[in-house]
Amino acid sequence: MRKVLSFVALLALAVGVVPAGATDVWEPNLVTEQVWFVCGNEKVANLEGNTATWDTAPPSQSVTEGAGCGTVDTPFMQQAPGNIYDATWTGWFEGNLDSLTVELHNIYVGPARATGKLNAAVRLFVDGTPVFGELGEEVTFDAVRSSTGLSEMITFSIDNIGYVSERENTEHQIDLVMHGGETRHRGPTATDTVSGWVWDTIEVPSGIVFNPATLEETVLTVGGDTQG
Repeated sequence: MRKVLSFVALLALAVGVVPAGATDVWEPNLVTEQVWFVCGNEKVANLEGNTATWDTAPPSQSVTEGAGCGTVDTPFMQQAPGNIYDATWTGWFEGNLDSLTVELHNIYVGPARATGKLNAAVRLFVDGTPVFGELGEEVTFDAVRSSTGLSEMITFSIDNIGYVSERENTEHQIDLVMHGGETRHRGPTATDTVSGWVWDTIEVPSGIVFNPATLEETVLTVGGDTQG
C-alpha cells in the first residue's frame, strides 16, 4: 500500500511539472491581409533608388484627380531591391507567410506587342533573403488590357514561401522587385523593353494579398515549376 501511495505521489509530481499546453499542436498563423501600393514623396518611385511601400487602405482617388504614381522599368536590371532600374515595393507583414497574390498594372512605352504577352522576372525577398534565384523567376504573363487601352494588368501568386514555423510567426520585411523584358543579359538587348508600373488610383489598384484564400491561375511555386 505504501508503494502504491508513493507511486501516486510521484505521478502527481510528474504531472505538475509538465508545462501547460505541452500536448497542444501549434498551427501556423496564416492571417490573410490585403495591402495596396501607395505613393511616396516622388511621383516616380525609383528615382535615386527610392522604393514604394503599401497600406491597408485602398486607393480612393482617380487619375483624373491627379492621383497615382509609378516607376520606370528600364532595359537594365540589378538583383538587389531598391535599385534605380527596376520596380521595388518594400513593406512589412506580421505573421507566418506561405503564399501571396500580386496585382500589377503596367504602361508599355516601347514598340507595340502584337502578342499581348508581358515578359517579366519576379523577385521576392523575405527578411533580405531571395526566395528565387539570382535573376528571379521569369514568367510570360497574359496581360489584360484596360478599357481605355492605356494600361494592362497582370496577376499572379507565389506559393510555398515556407515561413510557417512558430519562430517565424513574427514581423517580416517583404521586398517585391519586378523587371520587365529580357532577363538573361545584364545590359539592354534587342528584346528588352521599357515600361512603367503604376499604382495608387482607383483605376490601377496594384497591391498584394498575403496568405490568400485562393491562388491565381499563374502560380510561381518556390522550389517548383511555374503554373499557368
